[in-house]
Amino acid sequence: KVRIVRSGVSQKSEKQKLDELLMNHTTTAKELHQLYAKTLQVAKKSAMKPTELLTMQRLVCAHFGVHAQVLPEELLPDLFGRFDFEGSGTLASTEAVKLFTRMLLDFRQKKYGPLKEIEVPYKTLSDFGLVF
Repeated sequence: KVRIVRSGVSQKSEKQKLDELLMNHTTTAKELHQLYAKTLQVAKKSAMKPTELLTMQRLVCAHFGVHAQVLPEELLPDLFGRFDFEGSGTLASTEAVKLFTRMLLDFRQKKYGPLKEIEVPYKTLSDFGLVF
């Protein structure tokens, strides 16, 4: 039986949870790989098909403490085909990890804007002493 525990979990806002997951990509990817293995173990399958992807979606939401709207079920069939890079009809662990990471990032950007704010300096021509 596989058990995955996140240490130091506290009450955080949805935005804070998503930021933490996306900024700590290495840790998140490792945990997603473990959830992939757990999904296959629970389903008693050797490869992930679309039905197992739904099971993994539920495990990911529960494990990371994010609402199901972050990883909507209705997007899974289209994303399955998009992330099946080998065209095998199944998702390898790395493909599933990329799929869920992309879903988290897309939701984060759609709801809260870019993950990192980039400050672009702005000056007018008159700031440089050019007057027409």
